Amino acid sequence: MLPPPSSPANPTTSIDPGDSAGRSASGPSAGLFADEAEAALSYLNSGLQPIPLDGPKTKTISRKGWPAERYTAADAAQFRGRNIGLLLGEPSGGPADVDQDCPEAVRAAPYLLPRTDMVHGRPGAPSSHWWYSPVGEAKSLKLTDPTRAADHSDGNVLVELRVGPSKVTMVPPSVHPCGELLAWSRFGRPAEVTAAELVMAVKSLAAATLLGRHLPRGQRHDAALALAGGLLRSWSGDFERVKRFVRAVCAAADDEEVDDRLRAVDDTAAKPVGSPASGWPTLAKIVGDKIVTKVREWLGLTTDSGGVPAATAASPPIPPAAPWPDPPAADAFGGLAGDVVRAIDPTTEADPAAVLFQFLVAFGSRIGRGPTSR
Repeated sequence: MLPPPSSPANPTTSIDPGDSAGRSASGPSAGLFADEAEAALSYLNSGLQPIPLDGPKTKTISRKGWPAERYTAADAAQFRGRNIGLLLGEPSGGPADVDQDCPEAVRAAPYLLPRTDMVHGRPGAPSSHWWYSPVGEAKSLKLTDPTRAADHSDGNVLVELRVGPSKVTMVPPSVHPCGELLAWSRFGRPAEVTAAELVMAVKSLAAATLLGRHLPRGQRHDAALALAGGLLRSWSGDFERVKRFVRAVCAAADDEEVDDRLRAVDDTAAKPVGSPASGWPTLAKIVGDKIVTKVREWLGLTTDSGGVPAATAASPPIPPAAPWPDPPAADAFGGLAGDVVRAIDPTTEADPAAVLFQFLVAFGSRIGRGPTSR
């Protein structure tokens, strides 16, 4: 039974629009429903937990105690005339929503996010929510542009990983406050990925989005060379990984010269080991220290000024010492050489063999090549 709306004194929870990856194999292929009641039934049949929002064209729930609400097929009629949200986390079997909050992230996502069969969006933000089933514990993330304040006219959020509990994402056939209808691009099962893999993918997407947004025209070739140099050092020459990330940055920037940027990776990788190549410091001069610092943080790269990860830049561990050789036999200490070693031995900590070799070298140097014995 739908609880009555709370009084205005109750806090209002903002719900992000869901433009993500689709679900149930039994659901409609395009995510089109006859009405909200049919949509609620489809979600319930898919193992998801729908929840009515406050009304049409709204992303909010103002009812007290809404995270504890649960609905069944018998409640489907209560969804008519209201926008629908999906409870994240345990109530819906643990799904997570990757919300791409800006056009740059939407363009870059296909290159960096794992493939999933549950995706939805709206005309103004197509396929902007990708859904996953994380294995292990994942925590919500909201990654923002460090150059923008929260009240920026276009917002400052780049990408958000939304994970339960007490999280809701608005889903089709809801109507966004701007008047656009939400729809599923793919309505199948969310991809199963480890929590660590999902978090890394979201951070990588945020990094590519941030770089793409701030790449200045006229300097993008130099920026690509610098980015390639920094990443090839930091990722130990993982050529394909670097090219995929550079391709994502190009998509975020809506850069038409993709081939040139990828050639920059090829050219940098082809340089002989030890040859000079630009890297993070050069990139920082182009896009700013604040941008590069955040990109390296999200990519998990703690680097020195040359772009080499600290763990890699440190001196390699000292290999174990070779075993000490057995001492020369007693015959090696005969004659004059042996007499000299035995005379010196009580006054030095040097190994007798080392004293012997030093004497022989000095003696040989002193007499030169002339004298011979027969």
